[in-house]
Amino acid sequence: MRRYALAGLFMHPAAELGGEPDRGAIPASLGGRSGNEDDLELVAEVEAGIGRCRTEDVAFALEDDRHRLDVVDEGSRRGWMLWHPGRLVMLGASDEATAATLLWRYLDGVEGSALAYGLTSAQNWAFTVAHAARLTLRVGGAMFVDGMALPGPWIPSGWYF
Repeated sequence: MRRYALAGLFMHPAAELGGEPDRGAIPASLGGRSGNEDDLELVAEVEAGIGRCRTEDVAFALEDDRHRLDVVDEGSRRGWMLWHPGRLVMLGASDEATAATLLWRYLDGVEGSALAYGLTSAQNWAFTVAHAARLTLRVGGAMFVDGMALPGPWIPSGWYF
């Protein structure tokens, strides 16, 4: 953390959500669907809308059979989420409601414990889902950025920001 701070980056405290979700809290009807490499254009468009560019990272991750892609493509509600059984890897969406739908899809698909980290105050929508799903929230770590606002309807991966 010291090196990032000395480099002039701004620190944003971060939290993680984890634990076994309360299956009874998961909405019965969730929008979206399972995705694949045919949805990389949607990923690119959503990323461009939030000022990010992680499409190549998503394409690379999809080469590994452990990773799964879920998408929402319903008019102005657009988003994507990359996950594997151990963790929500990264997420991007056009709005917070779509991001929340994708997080619920992850909680519905995961068997056992869920995990997502790198959540800052820009992801309050994720904290709302975590509380409803009776997950544990723990503050730990930080996100460092250089002069940019943190995107709201997204979750970083740690590796691919």
